[in-house]
Amino acid sequence: MDAFLRTMEYPCTKDDLLREAERAGLGERTVQRLVALQDRYFHGARDVFVERPRLVMGTAPA
Repeated sequence: MDAFLRTMEYPCTKDDLLREAERAGLGERTVQRLVALQDRYFHGARDVFVERPRLVMGTAPA
């Protein structure tokens, strides 16, 4: 997922991330982690990385 996030065009929305992840053929587990992201604009890979610890630990906001 790291390489994918680095190649994304920013700013982008959560929906943009999901669409491009599916196009890139990322696995279902990775796509589900993206689904758990907040619905907002991401201005760079760092924005997504900030949320990733919560996603991995299963404590992403509902």
